[in-house]
Amino acid sequence: MSTQRGNARRSRPPKYTNEKGFKNTMHDTSRRTQEINNLIMDSLCSKCKGVIEWKVKYKKYHPLSQPTKCVKCGQKNVKRAYYTICDQCATTAGVCAKCGTAAEIVIPHSEQNDLEVQREFEKHLPELRERERRTLLRIAEKSAKNSQINKRTAAELTGAESDDCDDKSSSEHTVNTDVSISPPLF
Repeated sequence: MSTQRGNARRSRPPKYTNEKGFKNTMHDTSRRTQEINNLIMDSLCSKCKGVIEWKVKYKKYHPLSQPTKCVKCGQKNVKRAYYTICDQCATTAGVCAKCGTAAEIVIPHSEQNDLEVQREFEKHLPELRERERRTLLRIAEKSAKNSQINKRTAAELTGAESDDCDDKSSSEHTVNTDVSISPPLF
């Protein structure tokens, strides 16, 4: 198109047009791409949901390798890319987990989604090889212990425990054996 002044209109159609739309699984059918395509985008407003859907559709979505800090609580609880607020803070404050505005949330975060993921994880666990199964169970147990420790430290920082309950809290440091298995987050 010419940049000549006053020549901003084009009279002919473009020479080459796309015959087919972009397909993000055409040349890459890896497990990572499938996981990205099957993401559940909850706790988002409609605008942010559209932005992340566009990134997934055109292969611009890059998942996090490590959790990032939540801007509300400061904990490293944000496990999804492009989110700035953890699920817990977003549900309690009723805001979008990406932009932080109090706009209408399209798909609110629910415990039912977590239970469905948990059931699916437990359903596929026997299908794995023994080595993979033990690795996943070890990771799940470690994350459960870390979440318990994080809850304790948060309670201590907020002053929820009183000074006279120190005897009880020292006996609570035993390891809980009935740890629920949670799938690793990608």
